[in-house]
Amino acid sequence: MTRENEQILTAIQSLSQSLRSEVQTEIQSFRVEIQDQLPPFRTEIQAELLSSKTDMQIEFQSFKRDVQAEVQSIKVDRQATDESLKAEVKRWDDRFFKFAEDSTNRSNTLIASATISVIAGVVLILSRP
Repeated sequence: MTRENEQILTAIQSLSQSLRSEVQTEIQSFRVEIQDQLPPFRTEIQAELLSSKTDMQIEFQSFKRDVQAEVQSIKVDRQATDESLKAEVKRWDDRFFKFAEDSTNRSNTLIASATISVIAGVVLILSRP
């Protein structure tokens, strides 16, 4: 190898070393810059997450109240339906028992009328001259 080639090789190695140092310095600078920007960005994300969490909790509480109100409304409707059904069953029971009582009275009246008719017929037959 000639002296000129050695000088070129040395210059290339020196230039390569210099470029490597500059690139490492730039990378380190970029790294520091990113690390400096990271905490505020992290703080913004945490604030947004907290805000979203709070909003979701508020929405959940509202939804929970709505569901509880709906359940309460359904319970009230069911109780009203139960009361109405009980009243209707009582009315039908009263009608049935009144009908049964009326039927019994008719039967007793019919039996009494038949008995009186038979007795009256026998008395009339016996009292005939």
